[in-house]
Amino acid sequence: LLVMSPEPSRQGCSQDRQPGPSVARVTRIAIEELEAWYFGDWEAVCSAYPRIPQTTPNRSVYKQPGATQGGTWEAFEKIMKVFRYFKQDSCLNKVEVAEALGQHINPECNRSAGFQVFWQAISEVTMG
Repeated sequence: LLVMSPEPSRQGCSQDRQPGPSVARVTRIAIEELEAWYFGDWEAVCSAYPRIPQTTPNRSVYKQPGATQGGTWEAFEKIMKVFRYFKQDSCLNKVEVAEALGQHINPECNRSAGFQVFWQAISEVTMG
C-alpha cells in the first residue's frame, strides 16, 4: 500500500482546512507480489544474481509478469533455489531480495503492467 500525502489526513474535519493550494495525492494497493515486478525487469535480476540466465523470462510460463501460474513469488523462489541463491529447505528472503534488486531496477524499462501503473502514479505526483 502506498499513500503519498504531504499533509496529514484529518477525517471529519473538512471545515477546519485552511484555504490554499490543492495537494496532490495518490493511493495504490499492490495486490500481486513484488516478484511480478522482478519478472518485468529481468536485467535487474541478472545484475543482482549473475548465475541466473538472461533467457529465463523467455520461457512461456514467465512471459507475462504478474500472470505466472502458481504464483509469482513461488516461481521466483524456485528460480533462486535452482541457481543456489537460497537453500532448498529455506524460504525466499523477500527483504534481502528487494534490497538487492532495488539497486538495479530501471523503472522506465520494467515490462510489468502493474509496475508501470504504480510508477506512473508516483511520477505524476513527484514530477508534476
